[in-house]
This record gives sequence, C-alpha cells and structure tokens, in this order.
Amino acid sequence: TKIVDTGTGDVAVMWQDAQHRFIQIYTGQAAAGLVAVEPMSGSTDCFNNSDGLIVLQAGEEWSGAFGVKLIAA
Repeated sequence: TKIVDTGTGDVAVMWQDAQHRFIQIYTGQAAAGLVAVEPMSGSTDCFNNSDGLIVLQAGEEWSGAFGVKLIAA
C-alpha cells in the first residue's frame, strides 16, 4: 500500500504478509491532511462474519508481520 503526499512528494509504503489479507483506512481527520492505514488479519465485522477471524485457544500462538518504509522526496 503506497500513500503519496502530492504537496511534498514524500511517500509512505506499507507492506504486510499473507496473514494480513485486509487493510483498514481511517479518514476521520482527512480535512487536516491525516489518514491512517492499518493492516488487518480479518475483514470489517469479522467477529460476526468470520472472514479472516482468528480464534486462539489457551496456549496457542499466532504471528504475522508488517512494516512501513518512509521515502522523503
């Protein structure tokens, strides 16, 4: 996922592994120029629709990886 600041040319690139099949974008502060992007393992409302829901039993583990790279213009 790549976000480009058209004013400065700065770029933020987010990557996620196969455990994170979804992304969520928050635009509640878009008027202030703020947007948040978050990798997700489950879809919206996965507690009810089970799309990507991961349920761990006692002693089980789950892992995934994601990261962000910032590139200044």
